[in-house]
Amino acid sequence: MPIISADKFKWIQKSSWLLAIIILSLVIGYMIYTHWIVWLQQVVIWQRSLNYHLSELLQKVDAEPQQAGVILIVVSFIYGLLHAMGPGHGKVIITSYIATHPTRLKRSVILTLLASLLQASMAIIIVSAVLYLFQLSTRYVHQSSLILEKLSYGIMVILGTIFCVNACKLLFKTLISPPKPSLKINTIKSISSHQHSKNCACSHQHTVSKHILTSNWKTQLLVVISMGIRPCSGAILLLIFTYVINAYKWGIVATLAMSLGTALTISFIAIFVFYLRKTAIRLAQWQGAKFSPIWLLIVKILAGIFLICIGVLMFQSLTLVDAKSGNILLR
Repeated sequence: MPIISADKFKWIQKSSWLLAIIILSLVIGYMIYTHWIVWLQQVVIWQRSLNYHLSELLQKVDAEPQQAGVILIVVSFIYGLLHAMGPGHGKVIITSYIATHPTRLKRSVILTLLASLLQASMAIIIVSAVLYLFQLSTRYVHQSSLILEKLSYGIMVILGTIFCVNACKLLFKTLISPPKPSLKINTIKSISSHQHSKNCACSHQHTVSKHILTSNWKTQLLVVISMGIRPCSGAILLLIFTYVINAYKWGIVATLAMSLGTALTISFIAIFVFYLRKTAIRLAQWQGAKFSPIWLLIVKILAGIFLICIGVLMFQSLTLVDAKSGNILLR
């Protein structure tokens, strides 16, 4: 009777786990695909219900400022949670960045938090500047918001271009550089006699390159700006309404609470993508697969092209809406 070796048994066990994970992922993906529209419709229903409750609470703020104000903040937070579940360019940007760039989980969550706070801050700045500082009509609030929305899509295209350019540079270097010969040990010396020869594997660099740190910092800054420079339309309406009923301070606090709810939902999405990427890499290493860095660079290029296409489509759709409405300022 043939006996299965230990190595072959481990390979069968690993393959079974991998097959089970693939089947489970396909089942979950199919369920999401078939029920996605139903879930989105339910989210829209919840948002409409929250909008109705928000309008009721805003009318009660003047009569019962403390009680209605606290409830307004809680409802705004829940509205931010649900609002972030729908489609949006911010989720496309953060998922593309985390899926194609090695980053820490804490840094990913911080990026989503900064982007949400920037989005709320832009809404507060626009409404305050237009209505309080310049004392203009609410029409200019809408125009300013559309200008920033166009700018956000433009930065999204720039971000995708940076993805493609950086990946293409590394791909070009990888393709033209010949494979290095295996390390040959001629003599063994003590650590104190260590010298940096041409065969040294430490690359003469024992810390993270300053160029890499600067590049990552610039890319992350563009990610935050492209996600957050476009103010939330719900936050703008909330601020305008609280301005009309002389409860603008409550509107500012509620807007910040709304941004925290949005940040929480997007953070969950970022965490999911982070662990999905980490699991994929571990499974590949578990199976003993050695992927060429060329494939990773190709994925980064595809992610950059995807961001460029989405940014251009959103920019053009917004331009068509402006052309139909006859808004000369935004053309």
